[in-house]
Amino acid sequence: MVNNQTAMQKAMKEAGIKPPAYREGMANNKKLPRNRGALQNRIFENLINDNKLTQIGLIDGSSLIGIIAAYDEYCILIQSESGSDSELVFKHSIRSVKPV
Repeated sequence: MVNNQTAMQKAMKEAGIKPPAYREGMANNKKLPRNRGALQNRIFENLINDNKLTQIGLIDGSSLIGIIAAYDEYCILIQSESGSDSELVFKHSIRSVKPV
C-alpha cells in the first residue's frame, strides 16, 4: 500500500495536482487538528431542531424513516412519524442519513 501511495503522489506531482491539505498532513505523518464528530453533530442538531423526517440507511440494506429525537457518540434515537414508537440505532450499523 505504501508503494501505491508513493506512486499516486508521484503521478499527482507529475500532473501538477496538489494534494488536498488533509492528504498532505497524512503523507507527512503530521497530526491534523480535528473536531471529532463536528460535521455529524451539526447535521444531527439541524435535523432535531427542524423536526425533519429522516431516512436512515442501515448496512444490512434496510432503512428506517422517522424523526431523530436524540443522539450521542454511539447511537441515535429515532421516533416513528406518529411519535408512538421509538427505536435506538447504533451508529456503527448506519450506512447513510438523509432528510426526506
